[in-house]
Amino acid sequence: MWIVIRLIVMAIAIISRFIRQFEPAEQDSAGQCNAVPFYQETFLDKEKKTTGFELWYALRTDVPFQLNLENSASAFFKWLGISREFQTGDAAFDQHIYLACDHPVILQNLQQQATARQAIVALLQLPGAKKIWSDGYSLRFTRHCDHESTDADRTLLLQLVHALEPVVATTRQQPVPFFWRYTSIEALVWGLFGYASVTLAEYYLINADYHLDSTAVMQMGLLAGLAMFSFLMLLIVLFLRGSSRSHQIVTESFFLLIMALPVCGIQAVSDINRSQDQATAEMVLVPINGMHSSERRKGPDVYYLYLATPPRLFGVRVPNRIEVTYDIYHKAAIDKQLLLVVKPGRLGLPWYQRMDVYPHNAQLRPR
Repeated sequence: MWIVIRLIVMAIAIISRFIRQFEPAEQDSAGQCNAVPFYQETFLDKEKKTTGFELWYALRTDVPFQLNLENSASAFFKWLGISREFQTGDAAFDQHIYLACDHPVILQNLQQQATARQAIVALLQLPGAKKIWSDGYSLRFTRHCDHESTDADRTLLLQLVHALEPVVATTRQQPVPFFWRYTSIEALVWGLFGYASVTLAEYYLINADYHLDSTAVMQMGLLAGLAMFSFLMLLIVLFLRGSSRSHQIVTESFFLLIMALPVCGIQAVSDINRSQDQATAEMVLVPINGMHSSERRKGPDVYYLYLATPPRLFGVRVPNRIEVTYDIYHKAAIDKQLLLVVKPGRLGLPWYQRMDVYPHNAQLRPR
Protein backbone atom coordinates (compact mmCIF):
# COMPACT_ATOMS: atom_id res chain seq x y z
CA MET A 1 0.00 0.00 0.00
CA TRP A 2 2.72 2.46 0.94
CA ILE A 3 4.54 2.11 -2.36
CA VAL A 4 1.28 3.10 -4.10
CA ILE A 5 0.91 6.11 -1.79
CA ARG A 6 4.49 7.18 -2.52
CA LEU A 7 3.93 6.95 -6.26
CA ILE A 8 0.61 8.85 -6.01
CA VAL A 9 2.20 11.67 -4.00
CA MET A 10 5.10 11.79 -6.45
CA ALA A 11 2.64 12.09 -9.36
CA ILE A 12 0.67 14.82 -7.56
CA ALA A 13 3.87 16.79 -6.91
CA ILE A 14 4.87 16.50 -10.59
CA ILE A 15 1.43 17.53 -11.87
CA SER A 16 1.16 20.43 -9.41
CA ARG A 17 4.44 21.92 -10.65
CA PHE A 18 3.05 21.97 -14.20
CA ILE A 19 -0.31 23.39 -13.10
CA ARG A 20 1.47 26.11 -11.11
CA GLN A 21 2.93 27.47 -14.35
CA PHE A 22 -0.53 28.04 -15.83
CA GLU A 23 -2.76 28.91 -12.88
CA PRO A 24 -2.12 32.29 -11.20
CA ALA A 25 -2.95 32.68 -7.52
CA GLU A 26 -5.94 34.81 -6.57
CA GLN A 27 -5.02 38.36 -5.60
CA ASP A 28 -6.69 40.95 -3.36
CA SER A 29 -5.83 44.57 -4.07
CA ALA A 30 -4.11 46.45 -1.23
CA GLY A 31 -4.77 49.87 -2.79
CA GLN A 32 -4.00 51.94 -5.87
CA CYS A 33 -1.02 53.86 -7.15
CA ASN A 34 -1.77 56.39 -9.90
CA ALA A 35 -5.13 54.63 -10.40
CA VAL A 36 -3.43 51.23 -10.88
CA PRO A 37 -4.23 48.48 -8.30
CA PHE A 38 -1.25 47.16 -6.39
CA TYR A 39 -0.96 44.07 -4.20
CA GLN A 40 1.12 43.47 -1.10
CA GLU A 41 2.09 40.77 1.36
CA THR A 42 3.69 41.85 4.62
CA PHE A 43 6.24 39.61 6.33
CA LEU A 44 5.98 39.33 10.13
CA ASP A 45 8.19 37.65 12.73
CA LYS A 46 7.00 35.62 15.71
CA GLU A 47 6.38 38.83 17.65
CA LYS A 48 4.20 40.21 14.83
CA LYS A 49 6.78 42.83 13.92
CA THR A 50 7.17 43.75 10.26
CA THR A 51 10.28 42.26 8.67
CA GLY A 52 9.60 43.09 5.03
CA PHE A 53 7.10 42.98 2.22
CA GLU A 54 6.39 41.75 -1.26
CA LEU A 55 4.80 44.31 -3.57
CA TRP A 56 3.39 43.53 -6.99
CA TYR A 57 1.28 44.69 -9.94
CA ALA A 58 -0.61 42.52 -12.39
CA LEU A 59 1.47 42.05 -15.54
CA ARG A 60 0.91 38.90 -17.50
CA THR A 61 3.93 38.07 -19.60
CA ASP A 62 3.84 34.26 -19.26
CA VAL A 63 7.59 34.67 -18.74
CA PRO A 64 9.20 34.01 -15.35
CA PHE A 65 12.32 36.10 -14.75
CA GLN A 66 14.28 37.72 -11.93
CA LEU A 67 16.45 40.80 -11.44
CA ASN A 68 18.79 41.17 -8.49
CA LEU A 69 22.14 42.65 -7.55
CA GLU A 70 25.17 40.79 -8.80
CA ASN A 71 26.39 38.35 -6.16
CA SER A 72 29.03 35.68 -5.73
CA ALA A 73 26.64 32.88 -6.71
CA SER A 74 25.71 34.39 -10.08
CA ALA A 75 29.37 35.27 -10.73
CA PHE A 76 30.42 31.70 -9.87
CA PHE A 77 27.90 30.08 -12.22
CA LYS A 78 28.87 32.49 -15.01
CA TRP A 79 32.51 31.61 -14.44
CA LEU A 80 31.66 27.90 -14.70
CA GLY A 81 29.87 28.56 -17.98
CA ILE A 82 26.56 27.20 -16.68
CA SER A 83 24.77 30.57 -16.72
CA ARG A 84 25.00 33.09 -19.53
CA GLU A 85 23.86 36.64 -18.78
CA PHE A 86 22.52 39.09 -21.35
CA GLN A 87 24.36 42.43 -21.42
CA THR A 88 22.34 45.59 -22.13
CA GLY A 89 25.36 47.70 -23.08
CA ASP A 90 24.78 50.01 -20.11
CA ALA A 91 28.04 49.43 -18.22
CA ALA A 92 26.81 50.79 -14.89
CA PHE A 93 23.67 48.63 -15.07
CA ASP A 94 25.41 45.46 -16.31
CA GLN A 95 28.06 45.68 -13.63
CA HIS A 96 25.62 45.75 -10.70
CA ILE A 97 22.42 44.02 -11.89
CA TYR A 98 22.04 40.37 -12.80
CA LEU A 99 19.39 39.65 -15.46
CA ALA A 100 18.00 36.16 -14.92
CA CYS A 101 15.82 36.21 -18.01
CA ASP A 102 15.92 34.27 -21.29
CA HIS A 103 13.14 35.89 -23.31
CA PRO A 104 14.67 37.99 -26.12
CA VAL A 105 11.77 40.46 -26.31
CA ILE A 106 12.03 41.45 -22.64
CA LEU A 107 15.81 41.63 -22.84
CA GLN A 108 15.69 43.87 -25.92
CA ASN A 109 13.13 46.09 -24.21
CA LEU A 110 15.35 46.50 -21.14
CA GLN A 111 18.26 47.24 -23.44
CA GLN A 112 16.32 50.04 -25.13
CA GLN A 113 14.51 51.44 -22.08
CA ALA A 114 16.81 53.62 -19.99
CA THR A 115 13.89 54.51 -17.69
CA ALA A 116 13.30 50.81 -16.97
CA ARG A 117 16.94 50.25 -16.08
CA GLN A 118 16.91 53.34 -13.85
CA ALA A 119 13.82 52.05 -12.00
CA ILE A 120 15.45 48.65 -11.52
CA VAL A 121 18.65 50.15 -10.10
CA ALA A 122 16.69 52.52 -7.85
CA LEU A 123 14.59 49.67 -6.42
CA LEU A 124 17.45 47.23 -5.89
CA GLN A 125 19.66 49.85 -4.23
CA LEU A 126 17.06 50.45 -1.51
CA PRO A 127 18.16 49.10 1.90
CA GLY A 128 17.00 45.49 2.28
CA ALA A 129 16.01 45.09 -1.39
CA LYS A 130 16.19 41.44 -2.44
CA LYS A 131 14.87 41.01 -5.97
CA ILE A 132 12.47 42.08 -8.69
CA TRP A 133 10.82 39.08 -10.26
CA SER A 134 7.93 37.80 -12.31
CA ASP A 135 5.93 34.61 -11.98
CA GLY A 136 4.51 35.18 -15.47
CA TYR A 137 1.38 36.88 -14.14
CA SER A 138 2.68 39.77 -12.03
CA LEU A 139 5.77 41.90 -11.55
CA ARG A 140 6.97 41.68 -7.94
CA PHE A 141 9.45 43.43 -5.66
CA THR A 142 10.71 41.83 -2.45
CA ARG A 143 12.33 43.87 0.30
CA HIS A 144 13.39 43.11 3.88
CA CYS A 145 12.77 46.10 6.14
CA ASP A 146 10.74 47.16 9.20
CA HIS A 147 7.87 48.78 7.30
CA GLU A 148 5.39 48.16 4.51
CA SER A 149 5.88 49.47 0.99
CA THR A 150 6.13 53.23 0.56
CA ASP A 151 4.84 55.48 -2.21
CA ALA A 152 8.39 55.52 -3.62
CA ASP A 153 8.48 51.70 -3.79
CA ARG A 154 5.11 51.56 -5.51
CA THR A 155 5.91 54.38 -7.95
CA LEU A 156 9.25 52.88 -9.02
CA LEU A 157 7.77 49.42 -9.55
CA LEU A 158 4.84 50.90 -11.49
CA GLN A 159 7.33 52.78 -13.67
CA LEU A 160 8.94 49.44 -14.55
CA VAL A 161 5.52 47.91 -15.25
CA HIS A 162 4.70 50.70 -17.70
CA ALA A 163 8.07 50.18 -19.41
CA LEU A 164 7.32 46.48 -19.92
CA GLU A 165 3.66 46.81 -20.92
CA PRO A 166 4.34 47.53 -24.63
CA VAL A 167 6.03 44.14 -25.07
CA VAL A 168 3.57 42.01 -23.09
CA ALA A 169 1.56 40.85 -26.10
CA THR A 170 4.72 40.01 -28.04
CA THR A 171 6.23 37.94 -25.24
CA ARG A 172 3.08 35.82 -25.03
CA GLN A 173 3.18 35.12 -28.76
CA GLN A 174 6.83 34.05 -28.84
CA PRO A 175 8.01 30.76 -27.27
CA VAL A 176 9.91 31.10 -24.01
CA PRO A 177 13.43 29.62 -24.23
CA PHE A 178 14.06 26.89 -21.64
CA PHE A 179 10.46 27.11 -20.32
CA TRP A 180 9.62 23.42 -20.70
CA ARG A 181 13.07 22.43 -19.51
CA TYR A 182 12.67 24.41 -16.30
CA THR A 183 9.16 23.12 -15.74
CA SER A 184 10.12 19.49 -16.36
CA ILE A 185 13.16 19.67 -14.07
CA GLU A 186 11.16 21.34 -11.28
CA ALA A 187 8.43 18.72 -11.63
CA LEU A 188 10.91 15.84 -11.44
CA VAL A 189 12.82 17.25 -8.48
CA TRP A 190 9.69 18.07 -6.46
CA GLY A 191 8.25 14.67 -7.37
CA LEU A 192 11.30 12.95 -5.88
CA PHE A 193 11.03 15.19 -2.82
CA GLY A 194 7.39 14.13 -2.41
CA TYR A 195 8.39 10.46 -2.71
CA ALA A 196 11.01 10.93 0.01
CA SER A 197 8.56 12.77 2.27
CA VAL A 198 6.07 9.88 2.18
CA THR A 199 8.92 7.44 2.86
CA LEU A 200 9.83 9.35 6.03
CA ALA A 201 6.16 9.49 7.03
CA GLU A 202 5.89 5.71 6.53
CA TYR A 203 8.92 5.08 8.71
CA TYR A 204 7.62 7.49 11.35
CA LEU A 205 4.13 5.99 11.48
CA ILE A 206 4.94 2.31 11.02
CA ASN A 207 8.64 2.12 11.89
CA ALA A 208 8.84 -1.18 10.02
CA ASP A 209 12.18 -2.92 9.52
CA TYR A 210 11.74 -5.44 6.72
CA HIS A 211 15.31 -6.65 6.32
CA LEU A 212 17.55 -8.89 8.37
CA ASP A 213 20.51 -6.57 7.82
CA SER A 214 19.29 -2.96 7.70
CA THR A 215 22.85 -1.64 7.55
CA ALA A 216 23.47 -3.40 4.23
CA VAL A 217 20.23 -1.96 2.83
CA MET A 218 21.23 1.53 3.96
CA GLN A 219 24.71 1.26 2.46
CA MET A 220 23.40 0.05 -0.89
CA GLY A 221 20.65 2.67 -0.83
CA LEU A 222 23.06 5.52 -0.11
CA LEU A 223 25.27 4.40 -2.99
CA ALA A 224 22.20 4.29 -5.24
CA GLY A 225 21.15 7.75 -4.02
CA LEU A 226 24.64 9.13 -4.68
CA ALA A 227 24.63 7.68 -8.20
CA MET A 228 21.17 9.16 -8.90
CA PHE A 229 22.23 12.52 -7.47
CA SER A 230 25.37 12.68 -9.63
CA PHE A 231 23.48 11.64 -12.76
CA LEU A 232 20.56 14.04 -12.27
CA MET A 233 22.74 17.03 -11.37
CA LEU A 234 24.91 16.45 -14.44
CA LEU A 235 21.80 16.12 -16.58
CA ILE A 236 20.28 19.30 -15.14
CA VAL A 237 23.46 21.32 -15.67
CA LEU A 238 23.80 20.15 -19.28
CA PHE A 239 20.08 20.61 -19.91
CA LEU A 240 20.09 24.24 -18.72
CA ARG A 241 23.54 25.31 -19.84
CA GLY A 242 23.43 28.67 -21.54
CA SER A 243 20.39 30.00 -19.66
CA SER A 244 20.71 33.07 -17.45
CA ARG A 245 18.28 31.49 -14.97
CA SER A 246 20.07 28.16 -14.75
CA HIS A 247 21.87 28.89 -11.47
CA GLN A 248 18.54 29.39 -9.68
CA ILE A 249 17.14 26.03 -10.76
CA VAL A 250 20.49 24.26 -10.32
CA THR A 251 20.78 25.56 -6.74
CA GLU A 252 17.17 24.66 -5.90
CA SER A 253 17.61 21.20 -7.42
CA PHE A 254 20.88 20.64 -5.56
CA PHE A 255 19.38 21.22 -2.12
CA LEU A 256 16.14 19.34 -2.80
CA LEU A 257 17.93 16.34 -4.31
CA ILE A 258 20.59 16.17 -1.62
CA MET A 259 17.77 15.91 0.95
CA ALA A 260 15.54 13.56 -1.03
CA LEU A 261 17.80 11.14 -2.89
CA PRO A 262 19.45 9.39 0.09
CA VAL A 263 15.95 8.53 1.35
CA CYS A 264 14.75 7.66 -2.17
CA GLY A 265 17.80 5.48 -2.76
CA ILE A 266 17.32 3.47 0.43
CA GLN A 267 13.61 3.05 -0.19
CA ALA A 268 14.11 2.14 -3.85
CA VAL A 269 16.60 -0.57 -2.90
CA SER A 270 14.16 -1.92 -0.31
CA ASP A 271 11.20 -1.82 -2.71
CA ILE A 272 13.06 -3.47 -5.62
CA ASN A 273 14.61 -6.08 -3.35
CA ARG A 274 11.21 -7.15 -1.97
CA SER A 275 8.78 -6.55 -4.83
CA GLN A 276 10.90 -8.33 -7.44
CA ASP A 277 11.80 -11.30 -5.25
CA GLN A 278 10.36 -14.48 -6.83
CA ALA A 279 12.51 -16.93 -4.87
CA THR A 280 11.22 -19.57 -2.43
CA ALA A 281 11.03 -18.50 1.20
CA GLU A 282 12.62 -20.30 4.16
CA MET A 283 10.71 -20.76 7.42
CA VAL A 284 12.14 -21.16 10.88
CA LEU A 285 10.77 -21.24 14.44
CA VAL A 286 12.94 -19.43 16.99
CA PRO A 287 12.29 -19.44 20.76
CA ILE A 288 11.51 -16.06 22.32
CA ASN A 289 13.56 -15.31 25.43
CA GLY A 290 12.75 -11.64 25.99
CA MET A 291 10.41 -8.74 25.18
CA HIS A 292 10.76 -4.98 25.33
CA SER A 293 8.69 -1.96 24.31
CA SER A 294 9.86 1.61 24.02
CA GLU A 295 7.65 4.69 24.19
CA ARG A 296 8.26 7.68 21.97
CA ARG A 297 7.13 11.23 22.57
CA LYS A 298 5.79 11.44 19.05
CA GLY A 299 4.70 8.61 16.82
CA PRO A 300 3.90 4.98 17.65
CA ASP A 301 5.67 2.96 20.32
CA VAL A 302 8.39 0.51 19.28
CA TYR A 303 8.21 -3.21 20.10
CA TYR A 304 11.08 -5.71 20.25
CA LEU A 305 11.42 -9.45 20.71
CA TYR A 306 14.67 -11.09 21.81
CA LEU A 307 15.45 -14.47 20.23
CA ALA A 308 17.38 -17.44 21.57
CA THR A 309 20.02 -18.93 19.24
CA PRO A 310 18.96 -17.05 16.08
CA PRO A 311 19.82 -19.01 12.90
CA ARG A 312 21.49 -17.98 9.65
CA LEU A 313 19.18 -17.65 6.65
CA PHE A 314 20.50 -17.08 3.13
CA GLY A 315 23.93 -16.37 4.58
CA VAL A 316 22.76 -13.66 7.01
CA ARG A 317 22.43 -14.10 10.76
CA VAL A 318 18.99 -13.29 12.13
CA PRO A 319 19.44 -10.49 14.72
CA ASN A 320 19.08 -11.30 18.41
CA ARG A 321 16.62 -8.43 18.71
CA ILE A 322 13.83 -8.06 16.13
CA GLU A 323 11.46 -5.13 15.82
CA VAL A 324 7.88 -6.35 15.45
CA THR A 325 4.38 -4.92 15.12
CA TYR A 326 1.99 -4.29 17.99
CA ASP A 327 -0.07 -7.38 17.09
CA ILE A 328 2.93 -9.72 17.07
CA TYR A 329 4.26 -8.26 20.32
CA HIS A 330 1.02 -8.79 22.21
CA LYS A 331 0.70 -12.39 20.97
CA ALA A 332 4.27 -13.16 22.05
CA ALA A 333 5.47 -14.55 25.36
CA ILE A 334 8.79 -15.86 26.67
CA ASP A 335 7.55 -19.47 26.49
CA LYS A 336 6.51 -19.14 22.81
CA GLN A 337 8.24 -19.24 19.43
CA LEU A 338 8.48 -16.70 16.65
CA LEU A 339 7.87 -17.97 13.13
CA LEU A 340 10.03 -16.18 10.57
CA VAL A 341 9.26 -16.50 6.86
CA VAL A 342 12.31 -15.11 5.08
CA LYS A 343 13.05 -14.59 1.40
CA PRO A 344 16.53 -13.98 -0.07
CA GLY A 345 15.70 -10.70 -1.82
CA ARG A 346 16.15 -9.77 -5.47
CA LEU A 347 19.30 -7.81 -4.59
CA GLY A 348 20.61 -10.45 -2.19
CA LEU A 349 19.27 -8.72 0.93
CA PRO A 350 17.18 -11.24 2.93
CA TRP A 351 13.90 -9.85 4.30
CA TYR A 352 11.02 -10.89 6.50
CA GLN A 353 8.02 -11.81 4.37
CA ARG A 354 5.90 -12.77 7.37
CA MET A 355 6.06 -13.24 11.15
CA ASP A 356 3.77 -15.03 13.57
CA VAL A 357 3.79 -16.42 17.12
CA TYR A 358 3.37 -20.12 17.92
CA PRO A 359 3.39 -22.24 21.11
CA HIS A 360 6.71 -23.49 22.43
CA ASN A 361 6.00 -27.08 21.30
CA ALA A 362 5.04 -26.19 17.71
CA GLN A 363 7.10 -27.76 14.91
CA LEU A 364 7.44 -27.04 11.23
CA ARG A 365 5.96 -29.64 8.93
CA PRO A 366 8.38 -31.15 6.39
CA ARG A 367 7.79 -29.84 2.88
